[in-house]
Amino acid sequence: MVDDFIEIKHGRKEMSFPFPELEPILKDTYGVIVYQEQVMNIARIVAGYSLVQADILRKAMGKKIVEVMAEHKKIFCDGAKERGFDEKKASDLFDKMALFAAYGFNKSHAVAYAYIAYQTAFLKKYYPASFFAALLENRSIAIEDVQEEDILQELVPPYCKPLNIVSILLSRFEVGGEIMGILAFEHTEIEHLWLEEEISFANSLSDLLALGMEAQERRRAEESLRVEQKKSERLLLNVLPQEIAERLKSVQLKTKVHLKTSGTIIADSFEEVTVLFADIVDFTEYAASISASELVNVLNEIFSEFDHLVEQYDLEKIKTIGDSYMVVGGLPVPSKDHAEAIAEMALQMQTVIQKFKRSDGSDFSLRIGIHTGHAIAGVIGTKKFIYDLWGDTVNVASRMESYGIAGCIQVTEATYQLLKNKYQLEQRSAINIKGKGEMITYLLKGRI
Repeated sequence: MVDDFIEIKHGRKEMSFPFPELEPILKDTYGVIVYQEQVMNIARIVAGYSLVQADILRKAMGKKIVEVMAEHKKIFCDGAKERGFDEKKASDLFDKMALFAAYGFNKSHAVAYAYIAYQTAFLKKYYPASFFAALLENRSIAIEDVQEEDILQELVPPYCKPLNIVSILLSRFEVGGEIMGILAFEHTEIEHLWLEEEISFANSLSDLLALGMEAQERRRAEESLRVEQKKSERLLLNVLPQEIAERLKSVQLKTKVHLKTSGTIIADSFEEVTVLFADIVDFTEYAASISASELVNVLNEIFSEFDHLVEQYDLEKIKTIGDSYMVVGGLPVPSKDHAEAIAEMALQMQTVIQKFKRSDGSDFSLRIGIHTGHAIAGVIGTKKFIYDLWGDTVNVASRMESYGIAGCIQVTEATYQLLKNKYQLEQRSAINIKGKGEMITYLLKGRI
């Protein structure tokens, strides 16, 4: 590839493309692959990769893991075949992309660095030890006659002589203390005595290239950091309400307390919230009759439907325990219609559950309990943060579910008072609730 680039650049070899469709991608670099974006664009055009898939391929080539590369090559060739490209040519093209990666992926990020990258790749290939030793000792090397300079003797036959180079000025550039490339000014046929102004210009240009590459690397690092930060925030928001997540991050920043060792408490008291517990009737017996994977799939499908309802009615899912589902209205941001929102969700849950059938064709049914009252909500502990709810209201709502009727929604007197003007509620006979004694409860039937 290095030789091809040099020969084509100097007009001694005709430019060609593996496939005509690649001309727009490769013509600016003499038909040779010289930077990462070309690899990604080739994968998209030839093998039908998406942008995400092409980026994954780029990263895989950078890591150079043999087994992974073999898998990617098969995917690339299969995609090319499906799009009507010659499979053998596609295979050869993939090998060329992999060869470019072997020369040092991530060293050239734009066309501006293409020639420099190939000079560096050439030096990697032939590795002239004395030349590199001199380059490490000197910022720049100005040579009037390459034939008489000892440090270039290993490079004269394979590089200087074929190109008729007689004088050369070299200036290295670094990023983060690591030599990233060499800027070369070459004279052919007639020897040239390099002036101080020319040497200074070469060093300034090297500094400019280094700054450009450093800035680009920094932008890539910052972008990568932003992507990872967004992923972390999405994960956090999938576990905690946004308001609580922001406060948790704020506590870490302001207090400088290491949460893993000292723990933290974020808790709020709410005068009135409505709590719902739902349980799938006789699910324990059903679970014993099916495989673990089937069990998880069924619960996932049902609870995913419930999750959509939580979003629809702007409620807060607290947790699932086995086949039980807990949700609350009126927090973390207080609202006046929390009881109505929970009532609507409960009615919809009873509708949704009818879409699912047991393996024997029988219906699932839900037992739902609802109570309204005071509660405390927040995050405590040092690991696996969860936004949880505490207080007598939670216990009573749980009792409403466990003492309820299959296929029905049981609510307490407190919830009844908030719903009675808009919903149909049927009073039950007094029932003895563990820890609470006799209670008057109601069955929510629907809207008036």
